[in-house]
Amino acid sequence: MNQNTGFISGQGLSGSILKTTDAGLTWTTIYENVGAVKGIHFIDENNGFAILLNSVLKTVNGGTDWTETLLENDGLLLDVFFVNQNVGYVSGFMGDFYKTTDGGENWIKLPTQFSYSLLSMYFVDENTGYVCGDGYTFFQTDNGGLNWTRLDYFSNNWSNSVWFTDDLNGYIVGGNGKILKTTNGGLVFSEAHPLKESKISLFPNPANSTITINTADIANGLPVDITVLSCNGMQVMKRKYRNMPVQMDISALSTGIYLLRIETANTVEVRKLVKM
Repeated sequence: MNQNTGFISGQGLSGSILKTTDAGLTWTTIYENVGAVKGIHFIDENNGFAILLNSVLKTVNGGTDWTETLLENDGLLLDVFFVNQNVGYVSGFMGDFYKTTDGGENWIKLPTQFSYSLLSMYFVDENTGYVCGDGYTFFQTDNGGLNWTRLDYFSNNWSNSVWFTDDLNGYIVGGNGKILKTTNGGLVFSEAHPLKESKISLFPNPANSTITINTADIANGLPVDITVLSCNGMQVMKRKYRNMPVQMDISALSTGIYLLRIETANTVEVRKLVKM
């Protein structure tokens, strides 16, 4: 927005949107919901959008008032992005992808080849955009989402976030600590600061009741601490186990995206978990 005004959203037992006007020194709640606020995007300090599980919120006065538009989606909505005040996109589970050209008054579900969760997207302009997610999903469009081309930068893993700092410079973050960078508007991405391959497996993911956590490391026979954090960093669950593999009951968690901090005597890893 500017050096003083910013917005954040979160999820947990309830979802909320917070606003700062003093560069983050203090935050004020401007929206609360019984369910998770899954994503947020502000075009300027007045005009912004956020998504709930199956609807889109819009404000034109900096979050003082919000209007809600319901979408008939197959799964859960996960991300929202607006190129300008008129053209915007919403993505979600099961490859759901929507577009508006009238500032969110009406939404059209675009046919896609996606069958996995679309976790994040970024559009450089009205035509050129990227989506990434589970199932080795990383695609590019040059015609506003009508057609998509798969990019195989993450052919052996998932990608979960994409963002551009300007029209030319952008980043993609994926599994096993893989980070890609482009300096030419997405024509070519190159790997930056690769991390060691993860030795911990987590499945199924997404999940709705029980997950299994395992490792090929020698820590397989050692105690393990597992902490579940919400996306805003709040601890919502913590368990200790004598050894791995372990089965962890997550049925009490609300639907949303969480971070799992898995700590053994040899390593500490943080993994993303999608609770359905």
